[in-house]
Parts: sequence; structure tokens; C-alpha cells
Amino acid sequence: MPPEVPHTTTMPLPTIIVIDDEPLMLRVMTRTLSTTFELATFASPVDALLHLGTACACDAVISDVHFPAMTVEVFYERLRLLRPELSSRVIFVTGSDASSEAADFLKEHADHLLLKPFRADDLLGLLRQVIANP
Repeated sequence: MPPEVPHTTTMPLPTIIVIDDEPLMLRVMTRTLSTTFELATFASPVDALLHLGTACACDAVISDVHFPAMTVEVFYERLRLLRPELSSRVIFVTGSDASSEAADFLKEHADHLLLKPFRADDLLGLLRQVIANP
């Protein structure tokens, strides 16, 4: 009789939604995160919200702050209404400083904010923190 093969259960990777209208930024995020997380990437917050409305699995969201189609405040409010469990699991990334039109919003969410350019370790650390402490 052949030896019994041990049964191994692999845990699914956490699923991250990444939203950025800059193709280069999406490629960088994909390269940085794809070995550790399942990713769904979107160039538009509207498309990301449509996807999130399908009750898809999602452990965290990484979102740029500036989009032509929608303000970050509107995006966050729609996300909060659509998927309230994700409202504490959003990381915002921006190349702008606090003088931007979203300054008040960014101050409110400063503990989940990364300024571009950021180090991969900073992104990964914040992402793990957000997932572990919803």
C-alpha cells in the first residue's frame, strides 16, 4: 500500500482592490503585491465600486486620492454605504501634499495614508496592519 499523502489545506490569499488611474502605478502595485495577495485592479473608482457591489471577496482597498470621475470623499462615502465592513480597511495613496482639495479628508484618514513615492515595505506593513485590525 502506498504511503498516505498528508492533506494540506492552503489558506486563500487576502484579496486587495487597487484603484489608480495611472497605469504605471497599477503595474508597480501589482508587482509589489501579487506574490502575497490576490489582486483586482481598477483605473476607475466607479468600476471598483461596481465590482465591490457584486459581494466579491475583499480584505482591503488601496485607492489613489485624485480621479477625474469622482472625488475621494464621494468614493469613500459610496464605499462605506456599499460595504461598511471595508470602511476601516482603506489605504489612500497620493502624490499631493496636504494643501490639495482633499486636505481635510486626508487629515481625517492620516493613519491610512501613504505619500507617493512610498517604499514597498511601508505599503506592505500598512496593508497587513489594516487587514489584521479591521
